[in-house]
Amino acid sequence: GETEFDEILQKNSENQSRLHLPALLHSYGGGSAAPDRESGITAPVLAADTWENLSMVKAIGEAAEGVVFSSPFEVSATTQAENFVRGFQSYLRQNAERIALNGGTDEVAAVSALGYDAYMTMVTALESLDGTKDVLTSVDLRNALYEVDYEGVTGDISFDDNGDAIRDTAYLKQIQERKIRVPEKTGG
Repeated sequence: GETEFDEILQKNSENQSRLHLPALLHSYGGGSAAPDRESGITAPVLAADTWENLSMVKAIGEAAEGVVFSSPFEVSATTQAENFVRGFQSYLRQNAERIALNGGTDEVAAVSALGYDAYMTMVTALESLDGTKDVLTSVDLRNALYEVDYEGVTGDISFDDNGDAIRDTAYLKQIQERKIRVPEKTGG
């Protein structure tokens, strides 16, 4: 895959692009955001949901200011989300190493909520099986997942006939003063 973006960034800067979509994945650890600004790109930055991670925002520093990204999770969206965040933060605060492994913060990233919902969706599917089979197959589990209708911390979870998640809500968030803010809600 592409790992050197200097030439692309230079062209975007020269063309005075009106919107910048950074090629940044969470696994890069935020390393490419600062060079985007250093390349002279001044256009607003619209990023992927992987930006909802305060440790990454802190690592990127000033270059993250103003970045807008979508997120499938908002702490205050539902009582369930608020309860999840309180419980997860309580878990983190019980051990300094947990805080360190969470980027030095007790903030809850969307990926944690999504992981919880993925786990609970699988539990819901497994619980729906009648238990009469000695051996479960991947087809049994897939069919059970198609029938799941789970109210998760990131919203309602169900699947269409292709197995794709049916989701209708996303939150637009923005990095402001090295914090993640929610300026606007979109969707269902």
